[in-house]
Amino acid sequence: MSRRFGATGFARRVADRLTDATAHGRRPILHPPRALLEQVRGVLPAAADPALSPELAEFCAYPEFRARLLGSEVVFYWNLFSSSIPQRLASELPFFVFDPGHMAAAIPPLHRIGLRAYYGNFRALELDFEEPLTPDRLETCQRRAEEIGLRTVREHFRRSPSPAAMIAELIAGRTQT
Repeated sequence: MSRRFGATGFARRVADRLTDATAHGRRPILHPPRALLEQVRGVLPAAADPALSPELAEFCAYPEFRARLLGSEVVFYWNLFSSSIPQRLASELPFFVFDPGHMAAAIPPLHRIGLRAYYGNFRALELDFEEPLTPDRLETCQRRAEEIGLRTVREHFRRSPSPAAMIAELIAGRTQT
């Protein structure tokens, strides 16, 4: 998204979405790469309520990250194929995607095949990054996602082979695209 908006424009939009959260009484946490973290710090206005100031965390140990991931009310991604999405799905916790991600942009067939293989062509969780976030908007989007098949996606993940079984299938050459 930095290509689309430029580095500073992207940082401003991230700061806007963090500000949306604080305006609705939420305390957002952002885990960005270091460069984005510094850019967001440079443009993020102070929260009206210091207790709701966004937490900008460059890194945390995996157990802490997982606890935050599963303890968060909502999680937002810029990568549709993030390895932590299945944990949110399995736990039936809401998440949204602002952008399919850098690999999907670089290799369009990967995006198409990935949507089919990973999500069964389910696309309802993508949000427009430039639109303000409100609890009503997120609730409406989540309800729509549930109505059009999020449960099916969860079941797809639950039926997926174990890592050991997948490796065995790959070695045997029995996988499908």
